[in-house]
Amino acid sequence: MYRQPDGSLFPTPPPADPYTVANRKRWSGLVKHCRRQPGVDQQLERTGVAAHYNVGVTYEQHATALKAIGLTPESDSSGSWHGYDGSLHDQLSGAAAASHPLADEQWRDITHSIFQRAVQIHGTDTINKNGWQDLLEAVQVHPRRQAAA
Repeated sequence: MYRQPDGSLFPTPPPADPYTVANRKRWSGLVKHCRRQPGVDQQLERTGVAAHYNVGVTYEQHATALKAIGLTPESDSSGSWHGYDGSLHDQLSGAAAASHPLADEQWRDITHSIFQRAVQIHGTDTINKNGWQDLLEAVQVHPRRQAAA
């Protein structure tokens, strides 16, 4: 049973929130990068294959693995995301990125490290293409670093 937006229960999942879909699509490259890091998924690390993450498998294998655990893929076999609306305004771009939880002082250093490593591996073009540059810029300046300058 799935909880619907109005609180009722139905045997089918509710429609995906369009902002959730847009953000999951936007961050999918970074998520895939993080999942491939050592220590995250032992099977993926050992075999280079993870059907539930759609890494090293066909779309059909991915869909079958998700179906076995009661889930459905976020995209179709052509890579189009289900429920994606490209016209939605990105709520995490520009000045809004500075107020994102990952830019908060508590997470800023680790976020900065992750993005810097992603830039080293994938290059700035990939980072900018995926729309990560605003958050990356938001975490580049740390208050302690400013005070030392």
